[in-house]
Amino acid sequence: MLPEQVRRLPEELARVDALLDDAAFFEPFVLFFDPRIGRPSTLVETYLRWWPAVAPSFR
Repeated sequence: MLPEQVRRLPEELARVDALLDDAAFFEPFVLFFDPRIGRPSTLVETYLRWWPAVAPSFR
């Protein structure tokens, strides 16, 4: 239903998304964000995927 141009990520975000699809990217964070410890919250992967999209608005 949506036009093609709004269903695709902008080129820069598509490159970031491809990097985030690599499980090796998240390995360094696993020890610090164990979902079994502490209060249940949003997965760190969600924050790491969200940040590049909103960071330009903080410039």
